[in-house]
Amino acid sequence: MKLIDNWRTELNRLWSVWGLVGTAVLAIADQVLDALQLSPLTYAVCAIVVIILRLIAQTAPKDAVAPAQS
Repeated sequence: MKLIDNWRTELNRLWSVWGLVGTAVLAIADQVLDALQLSPLTYAVCAIVVIILRLIAQTAPKDAVAPAQS
């Protein structure tokens, strides 16, 4: 494992970090929607909208890092 010098700038680009943040947001949203006692149909529509927005916002990686050679 090698630490990178510009980790602060790379933090915004890393999909794994965004995945963890998205998971946390969805977990919180799940609890909030449950507390609001929405109908199952409304809950499903909200979930579908979130999934569609995520797919639209998702971009391909700009540059791939080659594995280190021994």
